[in-house]
Amino acid sequence: MNICVFSKRGILYDRSKPGSVLAIAVPSNDQKRQYADIANPSTRVIKERYGVLEGEVLYRIESGVVNVYGQLPKDLYDLRSEVKVFMPEDLVPLDVNVLYYAIGENLIVHSVRSFDTDGSSNWSSIYIELEKKGAGILNVIENLISERVVSSNDEKILVSFTGLDYSVKEELYQRLNQFGVIIEPIEKLTGHKSRTPVYSHKDNSILMMIFMIVAAILFVLSLSYYLSGERSLTKNDDKIVQLRQEFKESLSKRRLKKVANPQDVKNSIEKTFKARPSAIIHAASEVAALFGVLESVTLEKKRMDRTTRKVENKPYDNIIYVIASVKSSSNSLLIDQERLAKSVYETRRWIKSIERANKSSDGNLVLKIGVYVGGSGEF
Repeated sequence: MNICVFSKRGILYDRSKPGSVLAIAVPSNDQKRQYADIANPSTRVIKERYGVLEGEVLYRIESGVVNVYGQLPKDLYDLRSEVKVFMPEDLVPLDVNVLYYAIGENLIVHSVRSFDTDGSSNWSSIYIELEKKGAGILNVIENLISERVVSSNDEKILVSFTGLDYSVKEELYQRLNQFGVIIEPIEKLTGHKSRTPVYSHKDNSILMMIFMIVAAILFVLSLSYYLSGERSLTKNDDKIVQLRQEFKESLSKRRLKKVANPQDVKNSIEKTFKARPSAIIHAASEVAALFGVLESVTLEKKRMDRTTRKVENKPYDNIIYVIASVKSSSNSLLIDQERLAKSVYETRRWIKSIERANKSSDGNLVLKIGVYVGGSGEF
């Protein structure tokens, strides 16, 4: 068991070894508080009442009264091992009135019990830090006990120690036996086992180890899943590329399987329109404007050939079809439109057809105009 002593100033003595920690708190009078009006005491409520926002408070509830003894040092709170905090008087038997703790070679904790007029007892504790080259811890304790024995003969005094060398312990027994005091190592005191600690937390090292093992397992599984998924994704990407390539090859074979001379197909694809599209649209727009106010004009995407199959305008066609939308007068007669179309045929030899589409209505005329571009691309 590791012994630790702390006060308002911080940790005064700490034996840094693995294992559980028995901490002894030596609070000052200004740290102590008593609250008898807290109906449902809890750590959160007590901290708020004590005025602490961060950290842990040392408290014990006795007969409905909350006794607060200050705050726990952060170093003890951060320990993963088990920590139990007691007051100096918690470790000693009930009939002891005065106690001295010789801790290491430079620290003495002294506690005295006093009685009030109503019979209740109170403990007050102080600590004494000695200089390393001073009188020595044995001389100081011997002087303190001798003065105490002279001033009061009916007190039961206990002297306990920890962290002393073997030779120092032997000399301690020799010097103090003459006073009839009880001498025990702190590690053998058992009074605290029947008392509730003012603060405690369990050993979290095993829980932390389990958490780290589980985290490591999850990390390995996640990494394995990621790597397997990455490999699967790479294979799928390669498969997609392969399928696309095979699909393109199958389309090429299907389109060209009956072509006697593939070079003719290539030359046909590379051809452009025999006339510029702007010139074709201009020629059709000029004709459409004769029938009314031109609203829109577009190259037709599809037309009907002699076998009634739908085909697209192609660069090698001699006739290109243009769709023109015209806003005409509602008083315009169909016979007048036919006469105008006949006049267009006679005066413009590059116009090969003018058809009135079914989409035409009163005031809106849709014309399908066939423009002849010839073999050399000239009108």
